[in-house]
Amino acid sequence: MNNHGVRVDHIIISEDQPTGRAFIQVSQKTRDNSIVLLPGTNHMISLDEARKILSQEFGVNDWVIMQNEIGQIGGEILKLCKEKGLTTVFNPSPLSENIINVFSFNLVDYLIVNKLEAVQLYKQISGFSSDEDISIQDLLTFISIKFKHIGIIVTLGSEGLYAWYRPEQKVFNLPAFKTKVLDTTGAGDTFTGYFVSSIVRSLKQRRTNNSFSTILPTAEDFLDALKEATVASGLAVSQLGAMESIPSFNDVQKSKIMFDI
Repeated sequence: MNNHGVRVDHIIISEDQPTGRAFIQVSQKTRDNSIVLLPGTNHMISLDEARKILSQEFGVNDWVIMQNEIGQIGGEILKLCKEKGLTTVFNPSPLSENIINVFSFNLVDYLIVNKLEAVQLYKQISGFSSDEDISIQDLLTFISIKFKHIGIIVTLGSEGLYAWYRPEQKVFNLPAFKTKVLDTTGAGDTFTGYFVSSIVRSLKQRRTNNSFSTILPTAEDFLDALKEATVASGLAVSQLGAMESIPSFNDVQKSKIMFDI
């Protein structure tokens, strides 16, 4: 991780608990995956530890990405992040049955879900239990009315994505980046990472003498980030594995140029 520029200063070593692990099964027919999680030390993070790290390392110009893999404490950490003035990105995976009671979704600036997660979230919020199909447009509308997200993204695998950007009231529908699918493991993580890094780069390029925290991405920034993330996740599924399938920044940029994206 050091070689990739990841800070490891705050990693805590447990003497009696295993590191959290994911056991991944990949279908030879569809290349979709099924994941069984062992929480391990993921569920041992304390609020005091999180508060200490946030106070030492994060400021109002920073972004934080969260998932639902650290137990009940995740919702409290999300609150701390917003108190600190951070921009929050939440991919609520794996989506638990009580997630709306654990996390305050109004504290989330950017919500990233796949279609199944969007439907499950809709059912939890609305109390709607029918298996009747719900359109992506209706899901976006419902979530955007219910919560205060700046941006909402619903990924659809091979069918691309739908996204909604509140500041300019725009809906985007993008196709998937077409590749030969070998393994879908890590596609969502790759998408989220590239989406955030693209927006942060755009904001830095347009930084003025004004406070960075007051500048929102433009719809063009948002769309560019969606495109880059789509290409990156498309390249990821064309390789076997999880971390090792995440494409390099240079490979993503080359593909964008090659396919005029």
